[in-house]
Amino acid sequence: MSAALGWDAVPGDRAAVPSSDIAQSAQAMLAGWRPEQPVMAPGNTVHRIALDQHPERRGGSIDQPDAEIVRMRLVEHALVAPSPLIKALMRTDEFAVSMLEQLGSIGDQPIFVRVSYHLVGDFEATARRLRTPAPEGSTMTTEESFRFHFGVDLLSNDVSVEAVRSDRRTATAMRVPVGAPMILRQMLLTDEHGWVRELSFTHFRADRVTLE
Repeated sequence: MSAALGWDAVPGDRAAVPSSDIAQSAQAMLAGWRPEQPVMAPGNTVHRIALDQHPERRGGSIDQPDAEIVRMRLVEHALVAPSPLIKALMRTDEFAVSMLEQLGSIGDQPIFVRVSYHLVGDFEATARRLRTPAPEGSTMTTEESFRFHFGVDLLSNDVSVEAVRSDRRTATAMRVPVGAPMILRQMLLTDEHGWVRELSFTHFRADRVTLE
């Protein structure tokens, strides 16, 4: 699995980094990156997404909140064997976890890839949710979404971000060259009983998205 996701790290190695520092790091990475072909035309919109919110079915811009809606496409949903890092972060000894990979786009433009992990017991509930169409343009906060999906309240939402370069799989999904700058966000959602119900890694295009 990709080192960009931190599989070679140990929980607690890194403290959360302020989003302003990440933005500066990503901008510096962009400034020094020279692709063979332009990735975007000048003047294209940069989409603002709340740092601690899931972005699906949300307006793509604060300036034009209703102009563009994030569309989610299922890439893969399966039971997988967790890596030692996933086990440690989710505090589970289960033989498998439910893995969900999704691609988020605005119009025909992919802007992020999210891979999330859930308890194996949540696999069927997640599958049912994926088969249920959401009302057009509906929005929910992370707290509301968590309660709706898991039936319990959200106790904590731990977020960390870092600037990385895309690996081949992520670059292919987002239609950018390998090594393109990305903002990687890790979210850990814990329920009111202390169970980790979701661990997610989201790669956002650094030239299209800012986290606020």
